[in-house]
Amino acid sequence: MALSIFTEEPSGSTILASSSNHTQNSTGDGGCPWEISDKVRLCRFLCYASERDVYTAREEGRVSMENTETLFSRLEQGRGAEVVEEIKRFAQDGRAVRLDPSFFALALCSQYSELKTRQAPFKAVKEVCRNSAHLFSFIQYKKELKEGMRCGIWARALRKAVSDWYNEQDAMSLAAAVTKCKQREGWTHQDLLRLSHTKPANEDEFTQAHVIFARTEVLAYSEGAVVPCTVSADMTLAQATVELVKIPGGITDCTLPVTWAREKGKSVNVFVILTNKPLWTFAASPVESLQKHREKSGTKSKLVMCVLTSIGHALSNTDDRGFLSVCGFDLGALSVIRNLAQDLI
Repeated sequence: MALSIFTEEPSGSTILASSSNHTQNSTGDGGCPWEISDKVRLCRFLCYASERDVYTAREEGRVSMENTETLFSRLEQGRGAEVVEEIKRFAQDGRAVRLDPSFFALALCSQYSELKTRQAPFKAVKEVCRNSAHLFSFIQYKKELKEGMRCGIWARALRKAVSDWYNEQDAMSLAAAVTKCKQREGWTHQDLLRLSHTKPANEDEFTQAHVIFARTEVLAYSEGAVVPCTVSADMTLAQATVELVKIPGGITDCTLPVTWAREKGKSVNVFVILTNKPLWTFAASPVESLQKHREKSGTKSKLVMCVLTSIGHALSNTDDRGFLSVCGFDLGALSVIRNLAQDLI
C-alpha cells in the first residue's frame, strides 16, 4: 500500500509535505529556487551522512571521508565558521536523523589548517556534544582523522574544550553524565580527564559528583531478600541479562532495599526500584521504612517505584514529597526521576 501525504492551505492551494529543502528561504544559497546548492548538500550530509538525494533508513556505521566534497569545498572557501554554525543548528534543533555526521564534521573542522575554522569547533563542543556519548564520539573521530599524522590530537585547544565540558556542569548534571555513559568508542571518562589534564574548577562539586558516581549500587530481588548484583552501565544488554538470570527471582517489596541500606549503615539519596510486576507486597509500611532510614542516616532519602509496564501500582496518599510512582518507562521517566532527585519537583 502506498500513501501520498499533503496539506491544504486555507486559500485552497495544495502543498506536498516533502518539498522543504529546495527553497531560497530554507537551505538554498540563492539562484534558482529548485537548485541543489552546496548548502543543501551540506545540510543533507549533516542530516543523514550523505550529500546525495537518497536516505537509507536504519543505516548505521561510521561516517567516513566519502560524501564530504561539499564540506571540504566550504572550508576551502573560508566558510568554516558558517559550517560550525550549521552543525550547531542541526545538533540543537533536532534536525539530524543521527548525530554522527555532526561529530565528524566538527572534528574535521577542528583539524583544518585555517586558524578561525580550527578554533570555532572547540567553542561549540559543549553545545554539540550534549552528553558523554557525544563527547566520546567527537574525540574518536578526531583520533581517526589524525591517523597517519605525526602530531597527536591532545593540543591545548582540545584539552581546554574537554576541561570546560566537565567543569561547566553542576554536580548533579556531571554525576548523571558519568554514570549514564561510562565509556564509548574505546574511551572512558578517566581517559579524557587524564589526557586533558582537567583540574576541577569547583572542587566541592567535582567531589560530590565523584561520590555519587562511586556509590551507585544495584540490588536484585531474590527469594524474599535483596542481594548485590554485578550489572553495570558498561555491560551490553546481553551481558546484563546473563547476570540477572543467575539470580533466583522473588517478590518485589520496596521496603527491602530500604531495610538493607539501614542495616548496612549506608546513606542512600534515592532508591529507584524497577520491576515488571504490577503488584507488590510490603513487609512493612514503605513510608515508615523510609522515615526510619532518614532518621538513622541523616539523609533526605527519596523512593521511586517504577513498574516497567503501563499498569502500575501507586502508593496511596503518602503525602511525602520524597515518594514517586512511575507507570511505564520511557525517556520522560528518566527526566522525572532526575528532577525528583534534584528537588525540582
